[in-house]
Amino acid sequence: MLWCMWMKDSQKCLIIHNDFGMERRFKSRAVTAFYLAICCPKSSGERKRRLHSHRNVHPFFTFLFSKSSITNSGFVEDTERGLARSLTLTNGVTMIIGCIIGSGIFVSPQGVQEGAGSVGSSIIIWIVCGVWCTVGAYCYAELGTLITKSGGDYAYLMEAFGPFIAFLRVWIEAIVVRPCAITVMALTFSLYLLRPIFPNCNPPAGSTELMAAAMILILCGVNCWSVKVTAAVQDWFTYGKVLALISVITTGLYRLIFGGPQYRESFEHLFEGNFRHLSGPAVGFYSGLFAYQGWTWLNFITEELINPEKNLPRAIFISMTIVTAVYVLFNIALYVVISPDEMLITPAVAGLFAEKEFGRFAFIMPIFVAISTFGSVNGQMPVILTMINKKHRTPIPSVIFTSLLSIFYLLIAGHIYVLINASQCTVWLAIAIAGLALVKLRWTMPDAHRPVKDTGRGLARTLTLTNCVTMIVGCIIGSGIFVSPTGVQEGAGSVGLSLIIWIVCGFWCALGAYCYAELGTLITKSGGDYAYIMEAFGPFIAFLRLWIESIVVRPAALAIVGMTFALYALRPIYPDCDPPKWSIELLALGMIVILCGINCWSVNLTTSVQDWFTYAKLAALVAVIGTGGYRFFFGGSKYRDSFDNIFEGTSRDISQPAVAFFSGLYAYQGWTYLNFVTEELINPRRNLPLAVMISMIIVTLVYVLYNCALYVVLSPDEMLISPAVAGLFAEKEFGKLAFLMPIIVAISTVGSANGLIMTSSRLFFCGAREGHMPVILAMINKEHRTPIPAVVFTCLVAVGYLFTAGHIYVLINASQVTIWIAIFVVTLALFKLRYSMPDAPRSVKVYIIAPIIFTIGTGALIVLSVIGAPFDTGSNAFVNFCVWPNTWLFSNFSKKTRS
Repeated sequence: MLWCMWMKDSQKCLIIHNDFGMERRFKSRAVTAFYLAICCPKSSGERKRRLHSHRNVHPFFTFLFSKSSITNSGFVEDTERGLARSLTLTNGVTMIIGCIIGSGIFVSPQGVQEGAGSVGSSIIIWIVCGVWCTVGAYCYAELGTLITKSGGDYAYLMEAFGPFIAFLRVWIEAIVVRPCAITVMALTFSLYLLRPIFPNCNPPAGSTELMAAAMILILCGVNCWSVKVTAAVQDWFTYGKVLALISVITTGLYRLIFGGPQYRESFEHLFEGNFRHLSGPAVGFYSGLFAYQGWTWLNFITEELINPEKNLPRAIFISMTIVTAVYVLFNIALYVVISPDEMLITPAVAGLFAEKEFGRFAFIMPIFVAISTFGSVNGQMPVILTMINKKHRTPIPSVIFTSLLSIFYLLIAGHIYVLINASQCTVWLAIAIAGLALVKLRWTMPDAHRPVKDTGRGLARTLTLTNCVTMIVGCIIGSGIFVSPTGVQEGAGSVGLSLIIWIVCGFWCALGAYCYAELGTLITKSGGDYAYIMEAFGPFIAFLRLWIESIVVRPAALAIVGMTFALYALRPIYPDCDPPKWSIELLALGMIVILCGINCWSVNLTTSVQDWFTYAKLAALVAVIGTGGYRFFFGGSKYRDSFDNIFEGTSRDISQPAVAFFSGLYAYQGWTYLNFVTEELINPRRNLPLAVMISMIIVTLVYVLYNCALYVVLSPDEMLISPAVAGLFAEKEFGKLAFLMPIIVAISTVGSANGLIMTSSRLFFCGAREGHMPVILAMINKEHRTPIPAVVFTCLVAVGYLFTAGHIYVLINASQVTIWIAIFVVTLALFKLRYSMPDAPRSVKVYIIAPIIFTIGTGALIVLSVIGAPFDTGSNAFVNFCVWPNTWLFSNFSKKTRS
C-alpha cells in the first residue's frame, strides 16, 4: 500500500511512503504521476485528486476521459449491465473462422511461396503455421476461461504481469497490430473485388485504397449498431469465404486426380527452388501466420460468449482443426493449377486460380474473396473507450478508433506484405507474453474457479461449442489462406519448404492454442491476451498490449482483409491485369463501413453473418482442394511437376523462411481469438479446449491440402504472380466458371473482416473499461447492447491503414511481427500464472514443455523475421516505441477523471 504527501514549499518535492517505511522523493510532479500510475494504481481517490490538483489539464483530455461528457449522449459506462452475453458456440467457431479465413489465405500464398521458394517448403510452412497457431490457441484457451474479461492478451497480461505490461501490449496492439491487420484485409478485399474490373492490369492508383476504406467504414457502422447484427454478418460472410475455399480446393483436387500430368508439375520437383537463405522461409512463415492470425481474437469477446468455460475451448479446437486442414488443402489446390512462379505474379492467387480454371465464371472468385474479407475486418485505452452505447450496448468509441487507425495504415502502407510482416512480428511477441501469463497464473491463481458465474450484469453466456469451433475456423480460414500462399512460396523458395512451413505453422498455432487454452480456462474474462497479461504482469504491460493491438494489429488486419476482398472481387473485372488502386481501396472501404454498421446493430446478426461466411470460405477451399486433388491423381504428370523437385529453389537465407513463416502464420492467426469471448462461452472449461483441438486440426489439414492443390495446378513461379492464388487457380481450372472463385473468396474475406471488427472492438472496450483507453470506447448502446464507439474506432483506424499501405504484404509483415511479439509476452504470462496461481482449478493444463518450446520458437521466429524483413519490422518497432508515452498519458488522465 502506497501513500503520498506534499512537503512544505521550501522543499518542493513529493515524498511517497509505503507500508515498509521506504520513501521516494520526486522533484517533478510529472515523474511523480508516472510513478503513481505504474506503482500505485490503486491509490485512494482523495490522494489522486490532491496530486492532480497541482496540474493543469487541457480541456480536450478532460472531455476525453470524463464520463460526464459522454453519458448523456447515448452511451453508458459498463458498470452495471455490460455487453450482452449472446454469442453461442457456433457463433464463436464461425467468428474465428471468419477472422482467420479471410484476406490472409487469399493473399498469403504468394508471400509463403516467395519466402519458401518451393512448393514443398510452402506446404510445410502452411502446416507448421497451422500447428503452431493451434498450440497457441490451446494455451490461450485456459487464459480465456480463467480471465473472462474482454481484451484477450491485454486482459491476460494485466492479470499476470500487472498494468505496465498490459499497457504496452494494448497500445502496441491498438496502434500497430489491429489497424495493420484490418488494413491488410481491406486491401485484400479491394484487390479481389477490382480484379474482375481490371483482369489484365493493376487497378488504377488509389482505387484499391478507396475501396478498402469504404469497406472499413461500412463495417464500422455495422459494429456500432448491434452485436447481434455484427455476429450475423460474420456468420454470413464466413459462409461466403468457405464457398470460395471449397471451390478452389475441390477444383484443385479434381485437377490433381483427373486433370493430367500438367496439373502435377508443381509437385514433381516439390522442393525445387527452396530458399537460399534461412530468412526466406521466416518471411514466408510470417505470410502463413498472417492467414492464421485470427486464432486469438475470440478471447476478446468472452464477455459476450455463452458459457465460455465450455464453448471457448471447443470453438478453438474445432475452428483450428478446420482452418489448418482447409489452408493446406487450399494451397495444394493452388499449386495444382498455379505454378510456383505464377504464385508470385499477384497476391490475388485465388483470382488467378479462377481465371485459369473457371473461364467466364472466373469473376465469381474475386467477388467471393472480397466478400469474405468483410468477415475478417468485422470480427481497446483512455477511459472513453470503455463506454457502451445505451441503446445497442456496443462499444462504439472502440469501433471508431479501430477503424480510423486502419484507414491510416491503408493510406501510408506501400504494400500489403509490409503490413503483414510488421504486424505479425508484433502479434507473435504478444502471444509469447500471453503464454508466459498462463504460466504465471498457474502459480498465482491455483485455486481460481475457472467456471464463471454470470451475475446478469456482464455479458450473456450464449456461445456454444459449435459456435466457438465455427468462430475459430471462421477467424482462421479467411483472407489469410487466399493470400498467404504467395508470401510463403516467396519466402520458402520451393514447394517442399513451403508445405513444410504450412505444416509447421499449423503445428505451431496448435501448440500456442494449447497454451492459450490453459490461460482461457484459468482466466475466463473476455480480453484474451489483454486479460492474461493483466492478470500475470499487471496493468502497465496490459496497457501496452492493448494499445499496440488496437492501433497496429487489429486495424492492419482489417485493412489486409479489405484489400484481399477488393483484389478478389475485382479480379473478374480485371482478369488480365491488376485492378486500379483506387478501386481496391474503395471496395475495401465499402466493406468495412457495411460491417461496421452490422456490428453496431446486433451481436446475433453479427454471429449469424459469420456462420454463413464461414461456410462460404469452406466452399472455396473445398473447390480448390477437390480440384487440385483430382488433377494430381488423374490429371497427368504435368500436374505433378511442382512435386518432382520439391525442394528446388529453396531459399538459402534463413531469414526468408522466417518471413514466409509469418505469411503462413497470418493464415492461422485466428487461433487465439476464441479466448476473447470466454465470458460469453457456455461451460468454457469443457468447450474451450475442445474447440481449440477440433478447430486447429481441421484448419491445419485444410491449409496443407489447399496449398498442395495450389501446387498441383500452379507452378511455384505462378504462385508469385499474384497474392490472389485462388483466383489464378480457378482461371486455369474452371474455365468459364473461374469468376466464381474470386467471388467466393471475396465473400469469405467479408466474414474475416466481420470477425476482426467484432473482436477488435471488444478489445478496445475492455481496455477502456480498465481505464487504459478513452472513456467513450467503453460505451455500450442501450438498446442493442453493442460497443458502437469501439466498432467505429476500429473501422476508422483500419481505413487509415488501407489508404496508407503501399502493399498488402507490407501490412502482413508489419502486423505479424507485432502479433507474435504479443504472443511471446502472453506465453510468458502463462509461466508467471503457473507460479502465482499454482492451485487454481484448470480444466486445461498443458505440459510445461509446450509453452517452453512455444516461447523459444516464437522468439527465434521474431529475430529471424526482423533479419529477413528489416524495413517492415523496423517501421513496426518504431510505431510500437511511440506507444510508450501513452503509458503515462492515458493512465494518468484516466486516474484523474475516475477520481
